[in-house]
Amino acid sequence: MTDPGAGPEESEFRDERRRSVALFFATFGCVYLVYGFQWAGGNPLTEGDAAWAALQFSVALMAILLSHEMAHYWVAKAHGFALSLPYFLPFPAAFGTFGAIIRLRSLPRTRSGLLEMGARSPVSWWRWWPSPWVSRPRKSTPHLSLFGIQRSSKHLRRQSRNPPVSLRPSSR
Repeated sequence: MTDPGAGPEESEFRDERRRSVALFFATFGCVYLVYGFQWAGGNPLTEGDAAWAALQFSVALMAILLSHEMAHYWVAKAHGFALSLPYFLPFPAAFGTFGAIIRLRSLPRTRSGLLEMGARSPVSWWRWWPSPWVSRPRKSTPHLSLFGIQRSSKHLRRQSRNPPVSLRPSSR
């Protein structure tokens, strides 16, 4: 079952990956069944229309949830956090899931890293959203990433021409 040459860290990661994948598919199954029975008004195991509607919903919801959680995971890894893979939580009512959790194994090194990890996934959608209203900077343009929101260097230069604003009351 396990590789005799694998160290304890490798086998722990392998077990964690198996657990995470199993919970993902269990959550997918719960979402599929809950939507089919409770929302589509049919039996997704025997009726084609209910099965198709449940499949569409469960694929969409789980894709959103997976991208959300992986954005948290990748930002945390980039900041050097020790953490687990996302554990998806199946729930056999409502929408079929309680969402997912990621266990931090170490304290964050910086508060800004913790803030970016928490704020990154709500704005992670913009990179993949096929919308003409969302502008993406060109790869050749240097940019600043603030919680996943890209600002071009032209925008930064324009801001730097403005005089600094003082928060102190004037002495006039």
